[in-house]
Amino acid sequence: MKTVYINREVKNHAWGGGAHFVRSFVNLANENGFKIMSKEQLREGFRPNYIFIAGLDEEDGHPSAEKIVNHFHGSSTKIIYRVNDCDARKGTHGVDERINQISKKSDGIIHVSNWMKEYHAAVPVKTCVIRNGVDTNIFKPNKKFDNGKINIVTFHWSDNKHKGYDLHQKLDDFVGENDQFSYTYIGRHQNKFKNTIEIKPLYGVPLGEELGKYDISITGTIADPGPNTCLESIACGLPTYASIFSGGAAEFVDKDHVFDSWDGVKSILLNKQYLPNSFFPTTWEDCIQKVYSFIGE
Repeated sequence: MKTVYINREVKNHAWGGGAHFVRSFVNLANENGFKIMSKEQLREGFRPNYIFIAGLDEEDGHPSAEKIVNHFHGSSTKIIYRVNDCDARKGTHGVDERINQISKKSDGIIHVSNWMKEYHAAVPVKTCVIRNGVDTNIFKPNKKFDNGKINIVTFHWSDNKHKGYDLHQKLDDFVGENDQFSYTYIGRHQNKFKNTIEIKPLYGVPLGEELGKYDISITGTIADPGPNTCLESIACGLPTYASIFSGGAAEFVDKDHVFDSWDGVKSILLNKQYLPNSFFPTTWEDCIQKVYSFIGE
């Protein structure tokens, strides 16, 4: 059985979309013909057949992407890098250049959306696009609220203002002026809400059960590489809308479910013609099978 090391720890609690990928990658390794090598084994000098970079920085005792490529580049160990970040996502500086340099020393690149692949400069290694999956046993339609309102929901783990701070505040004002609507925010944020129902971060079954109760999902996230928030709300049967500037989110919701301004959001809401998205996400099993197939090529 081939060995693979991933530089991230499994987290079984709310921790953003990337944590779902890591958990599925580890849990589904054996059935795809791979054995996970631990960070302790790596420190002891064991050399895996493959290293999978799932994060840039050191975390939970795992080395940074730079340390990995500087040590293993040119060796018999193949390096696969999953690109899921960019400077535009949080208004940072230097992330794009780090990704570019790490990509050059990798043997294969997986992008989480076509937008992410187009965003980053081409590198002279094999590349592919593999979107995240969804646990369809958890994220599925549920009985709707019986409150006589159109119930809007947004959910994010990150409280980064680029996740849609301005839009969230406008939605809070909107439902205060339009009592036929309600707005719920699940997760972390920096907003000062007056009319919004706030729910602390949820994970797994509780999130899926709650999410399925709403009528429409809206996210104002900007330059987001491949947000699970869209995939999970679509899987729950919610017509899901995103900003045209949202990167991977706009790709996932499709061209008929994007807006370019607050006036566009109001028009969508007040027209009350909420149609299902044409794209439906794959399962984590399918996603991870594609990942391991790419690794083993």
